[in-house]
Amino acid sequence: TTISTQLFKNLPYTMDDFKQVSTVSFFDLALLVNSDSPFRSVADLLAYAKAHPGKLNIGTISTGSTQNLAADLFKSMAGIDAQVVPYDSSSQVVTALRGNQVQAAFEIVPSVIGQIKAKALIPLAVTGDTRFSGLPDIPTLAESGLQGYEATSWNGLSLPRDTPDAVVDALAKDIALVVASPDVKKKLLDLGAEAHSSTPAEMTARVRADQLKWKAVIDKAGIPRQ
Repeated sequence: TTISTQLFKNLPYTMDDFKQVSTVSFFDLALLVNSDSPFRSVADLLAYAKAHPGKLNIGTISTGSTQNLAADLFKSMAGIDAQVVPYDSSSQVVTALRGNQVQAAFEIVPSVIGQIKAKALIPLAVTGDTRFSGLPDIPTLAESGLQGYEATSWNGLSLPRDTPDAVVDALAKDIALVVASPDVKKKLLDLGAEAHSSTPAEMTARVRADQLKWKAVIDKAGIPRQ
């Protein structure tokens, strides 16, 4: 939703129509290559991209998605000339990567965690500001040379803006209790996500920061508003 408000001109709502309650979980993205790829690190990939301008193809889902914008942010921060190739679905991205039609891809970890564990796809890095605890051996992009890089997808709960603050605060506390449950944390981790609650103020700040961040990426990439 934070990205949609920056991409679409005539949405029937704005984020000011809601009160933010709490985040629930965060999903890292992974920078992926095929299992038979010659690239075994972000440094390998960037060395190829810099030696062969315009030849590196990076698969993502549709233009304006978190994955797509994460790839554009990667290009920008790495200073490389690469092609970001949008597909209609995650399965098409994986098929293109497995078939070597693209040399790398950005995808949220929950969509590919099974193929990562089966070693069919190799994650070179994750996109969060810290390592994903479900893949502790995989570095972040920031650790891999792109200092300050961070791109995550997340979900949370919002309510209509006329909801009483007492209701918002009580629900936020209940969500925090549920998300802190070891069973819930393990289930989310198995799915490729990190359990993470927040206060209403923290979620509101996250929404505003993400809107500014992705607006800048959209502007720099020249993605037209729809």
